[in-house]
Amino acid sequence: ISLADLDKEFAPQIALGLENLGFSIVATGGTYDVINEAAIECEKVLKLSEGRPNIVDSLMNEEIVMAINTSDGEGSNDARKDGSQIRRTVLRMNVPYFTTVAGALASVEAIKSSCDGSSTEPKAIQDFLNKPSYHVQQAVIAIGSGGTYGQPKDQATQSYLKLFSFS
Repeated sequence: ISLADLDKEFAPQIALGLENLGFSIVATGGTYDVINEAAIECEKVLKLSEGRPNIVDSLMNEEIVMAINTSDGEGSNDARKDGSQIRRTVLRMNVPYFTTVAGALASVEAIKSSCDGSSTEPKAIQDFLNKPSYHVQQAVIAIGSGGTYGQPKDQATQSYLKLFSFS
């Protein structure tokens, strides 16, 4: 976990949720301090610019199974380079990666739901809305005042617009 200063207040909530699910927590500098102050067990990991072994080394060694890294868009050039390298590494290593606090908290809830059996099977949105499903056969809309291929607008619309069929 590595959170921007504006997001650090959420670090204990995220870390505690993950710890309760059986995850071990590693965090960078300031985020580590906030989590540690909340009496949540956490290991400190270095940013790239701080030396080795660092967060990218841990990702490459498959020691990290999920990454949470928020940014405020500001910060030093080193911070931007670190973030860029972390993003490349998580993509290369196929590690789930969350860049917002909302995404991190949602992932904790989703994992919890999956573990306790309260998750449900995926459903089509029509099942929730109790609406008929539809299939698009063709939808081409003629736009403009003069129509398409020299046809008047209303003939072009009639020729090229087929509506949805409902089942």
